[in-house]
Amino acid sequence: MKSQKAIFAILIAASGTAVVTPAAFAAAGESDHSLQEIVVTAQKRKEVLKDVPISLVVVGTEELNDRHITSLEDLPSAVPGLSYASAGNSHYIQIRGISDIVGSNSTIGMYIDDADVTLGGAASVQINPVTFDLERVEVLRGPQGTLYGDGSSGGTIRFITKNPQLDHFAFNADVEALFTQDGGPGQRINAMINVPLIEGQLGIRVASTFEHDGGWINEPAANQENINAQSLTNVRLKALWQPSTQLTISGMAVVNRSDRGMDFSDNNSPSTFTQVFGLTTVPKAKNDYELYNLSVAYDFSSVARLTNTLGYVRLAAPQYAVSAFFLTAADSPPAETFNYYVAEQDIRDSLLTDEIRLSSTESGPWQWTLGGFFRRYTDSVNAPNNYFDFPGTPGVLPASYGSSQQLASRSWSLFADTSYRIGDRLTIGAGVRGFRETQHFNDYLALTAQEGDFHSADPRFYAQLKLTDEINLYTSAAKGFRSGGFNSFSQPSYDPENVWSYELGSKMAFAESRVEVNADVFWTDYKNYQTFAPLPGAQLVSAIQNVGQGRIRGFEGDVSWRPFDHWRLVARGDFLDAKFTEINSTSTAYLPGDRIDLVPRYQFTLSAENDMTWFGKNVVSRIDYSQQGPETYRNRTSGDFYHDESNTIDMLGFNTRLKWNDNLSFAVFGRNLLNDQGFTNPYAILGNGVRSRPRTFGVEFTTAFE
Repeated sequence: MKSQKAIFAILIAASGTAVVTPAAFAAAGESDHSLQEIVVTAQKRKEVLKDVPISLVVVGTEELNDRHITSLEDLPSAVPGLSYASAGNSHYIQIRGISDIVGSNSTIGMYIDDADVTLGGAASVQINPVTFDLERVEVLRGPQGTLYGDGSSGGTIRFITKNPQLDHFAFNADVEALFTQDGGPGQRINAMINVPLIEGQLGIRVASTFEHDGGWINEPAANQENINAQSLTNVRLKALWQPSTQLTISGMAVVNRSDRGMDFSDNNSPSTFTQVFGLTTVPKAKNDYELYNLSVAYDFSSVARLTNTLGYVRLAAPQYAVSAFFLTAADSPPAETFNYYVAEQDIRDSLLTDEIRLSSTESGPWQWTLGGFFRRYTDSVNAPNNYFDFPGTPGVLPASYGSSQQLASRSWSLFADTSYRIGDRLTIGAGVRGFRETQHFNDYLALTAQEGDFHSADPRFYAQLKLTDEINLYTSAAKGFRSGGFNSFSQPSYDPENVWSYELGSKMAFAESRVEVNADVFWTDYKNYQTFAPLPGAQLVSAIQNVGQGRIRGFEGDVSWRPFDHWRLVARGDFLDAKFTEINSTSTAYLPGDRIDLVPRYQFTLSAENDMTWFGKNVVSRIDYSQQGPETYRNRTSGDFYHDESNTIDMLGFNTRLKWNDNLSFAVFGRNLLNDQGFTNPYAILGNGVRSRPRTFGVEFTTAFE
């Protein structure tokens, strides 16, 4: 539902820096000085992290736990260049200035293990993976069009789950109690059990999360408190079968049930919400999905590996009583503010994918990957009762209108990537992906249907030079792509958008890897930008169009320093200058020189971690500070006044964990210690901004038998 999506939008490469936190060392099972031993699969084959020519941030098991990163929306605090905003079930993710606020496809790819779980559609719905019992999260910054295809023009996020251990039983459980200032208490229970069914060959691993997340926003008119509370149940079953040294078969099933309120609050109070039209209804959203994947890998005499991954996602994500305000002029009094209200919006998505690839496994100078990918996606959005008008008598709604749309698409891709090391110092590489998609779009209420094909070829080129064993230089040029789509009422379709990104960087280590410095600069050309704009000759009718071009310049850097054996200090950050350079439409939300929406100007994070012995007990403490710069929102079609920025967001947290023995540990932690409740998105001008959870403290008990 494209017009519906616009409302919710208002509501709410290849080469680069490889960032590894202390947690990544723990996740890899190596010492703190073993950066070169960290192995990732970002290029769909196992590689040493320092040799991967991709801007890659790795967040491992321990950091996920100690920073209390429990889902996708917590990741930006640890990953500069990544930002996240939501409006109910609509999720807007941005990496390196590329955001999916408008359009029928995502700009950020999302994978669980090797399975593509990227959704999108008219309401930008995505699943929100739970991070308990993960091996690591890999955030690939920059276009990933060659290896990951359509939907990865900004980057790709990969959630890597832990495999079953085939040689011994294991159990892990932790219980958390959370206390939020001026809000309801919260509880979270995580549990994992690992059982080898046939020692050395077959095993299963079950990880589950049960959470009640206490809210902190009240609705006085409805006489209700903590309306944004959440209840979550997530269960993941993973099986691994290795009948021989050459054959590996793994399967996964995930069931997620989420029922939550929305974090909208009034401009004048971070803890209250006022519904439109004088109503007393409470905005709610559900996110229920099942995910299944099956992966079969066969090794050919340590020369190549053949992998086939089949994945399926089914999602039901209804949301209720969602609203927004629309100003009519800069000096309009409150009585001249349009109210918008959706009584119910039912979102149903299904995704079937299959990828087969052949990758080199030898450690020689020539490395290569080639494969094919099939994707079938259906997105249905139905909203039978929508209301848009000036407010009248409190509690009385104007005449309603409905919408019902479905997008069905099938796409096919062939991809190849290869690199060759010349001597001991220089590596050069190139790759390309061919893509073709057929879309069928139905507007059931307007009784219109459209269909068409979209295609793209997405190459990348890269080179890496080792000046010394401690200093690497690298450069790349990579293309990313997002497919086109169709509008309601048989309005004109819109073409694909694409980005070309050029990057130069370095990776350096000094003092026996006690000091690591990584930095890169990049330039991105953004073409055929997709957004809503009035149709020519019909200024009151808007549709998604390709309105112009943009330019994004950026810098990313990180420093890791171990001054003493038990201390590690880490600083990471980025700066982005993302602006429109050309506008082709006669009337759009932007003019040349305007900043691209939903792109923070900068982000950085500072961390300090200490590992010590206290009365014979191991104690690990860390403190984390992050700051995110303002994001913009602009809509010049309503007037030059229609412009707002989010606040600068400062987050400070700590975690101290006492390991009592090999099986029992206790932790105390705090989040948002500064109690920063500024607007995290730039939509305060619409009366429904989103704010961060207030100051929260917690305690955690963990028992583990590994």
